[in-house]
Amino acid sequence: MMSEKPEDATSAIIDHVVHMVNRDYEAMARDYHALDLLATDVDVSPVVPALRDFFDDALNYTVRELNFKTLC
Repeated sequence: MMSEKPEDATSAIIDHVVHMVNRDYEAMARDYHALDLLATDVDVSPVVPALRDFFDDALNYTVRELNFKTLC
């Protein structure tokens, strides 16, 4: 699979993964601004609880146990 992305997106994607692994959901939500997924004037605070609910469960599974149908 191939894709094109802006140069600065690479750093933003890496930051997002690091924030996910560290369970820093506030920073993850702010990453959506850096990734140009949301305008900078959009309040991301309502997204934080959803990220927490989803990833606190998902990050407790091993790859073998991970089932996206169960998580969603």
